[in-house]
Amino acid sequence: TTDTIDHRFGYWVKFLPETVISISGAGINIDTIPVRPRWNLIGSVNIPLPVSQVVQDPPGNSMTEFFGYDDGYFIADTILPGKAYWVKNMTAGTYILDATAPSIPAKAHLGVTAGDILSGLNKITLSAGEDQHRSPSATRGLFFGTDPAGIISAERFELPPVPPAGVFDVRFSSQSSVSLVPNHTDHDLEIPLLIQTSGTSVDLSWVMNAEDIRHYEIVGAVGS
Repeated sequence: TTDTIDHRFGYWVKFLPETVISISGAGINIDTIPVRPRWNLIGSVNIPLPVSQVVQDPPGNSMTEFFGYDDGYFIADTILPGKAYWVKNMTAGTYILDATAPSIPAKAHLGVTAGDILSGLNKITLSAGEDQHRSPSATRGLFFGTDPAGIISAERFELPPVPPAGVFDVRFSSQSSVSLVPNHTDHDLEIPLLIQTSGTSVDLSWVMNAEDIRHYEIVGAVGS
């Protein structure tokens, strides 16, 4: 618990319905945020900042995308004021958020954009059933398939810690939103899904890559 809000970090807090919270203070456009190994929540500055503008020390310290939260996790391309973001790091270091620095060409902090990488995979979309609160964000996309070129790292898409009970969340058992299938294998493979929901049903749909000639089946586990 804390009685002081530090602008460098994000905080969990549970509110009663229709609660309004006001935070006063001077705007900050430049900030240096210390990070530790593994998962961190980082804060923001007073101006929207593309993730490509975040300077990492040491360079390339982040192991994953930056994840925002809106009734579930999503890959963020911009650090928005007043928001906090999850990111996993290899080692201790710092992130420099400087909204006054000259803009650089927009690209993901890990090189090739997430959209470019995921476009070649199959996608399964899971949505909360009608018996659960269904906001526009109560839909999750998972990606799977082969990687003949060997350019995809499933670890890059590892998801942050599972949100509180009752919040709709889906992921592979590897904790990633991406699961890669070996290019060549002589036996069947199982790719377990982990689903957290407050309802009793989940709606599924999928889009398959026409170049992926493998046969996939969705199988319900006993007791699911």
